[in-house]
Parts: sequence; structure tokens; C-alpha cells
Amino acid sequence: LVVPVVRDADRKSFAQIEQDIIDYAGRAREGKIQLEDLQGGGFTISNGGVYGSLLSTPILNPPQSGILGMHTIQERPVAVNGEVVVRPM
Repeated sequence: LVVPVVRDADRKSFAQIEQDIIDYAGRAREGKIQLEDLQGGGFTISNGGVYGSLLSTPILNPPQSGILGMHTIQERPVAVNGEVVVRPM
């Protein structure tokens, strides 16, 4: 499990965070990720939805406090007040 840490995310714009992620991805492809790039995180966001994932069990990267697994939103049948209706899930 390789999870680069976006440092000071609370003080960055979405564009700055996106640029950090792009930079990490480039370094990962080139095999240039350093150990310090992977240490010191507090929370992970995992987006399997970009690959069409509907369900998974995200793996917590210790000592982080939590992980949020995001997945594809797809219309599915659900029960609402005794009726079957289609809702995005």
C-alpha cells in the first residue's frame, strides 16, 4: 500500500492539492517516491470509483486515524415506502 501524504492540505486550494497529487503520480511512475513522502498522514481518501468500483473494503494505513473509500455512483433499485424505485447509489 503506497499512500503519498499531501502536506498542509487544510491550507491549500483544491488546485494546489490537485497539483501535489499530479506531482506525486509523476514521481511514482518514475520510481522517485521517497520514504518521507509516505509518512505523517492522518487520513486517507481512496477513490476506486475512477475504475468503476462499486464496493471495496479500504485498508487503513497505520497510524492514520481513518480512510474514506469512494466508489462509482450507479442507478440501482431500492425499496422506498414499500415500493421499488431507482435511485443513484
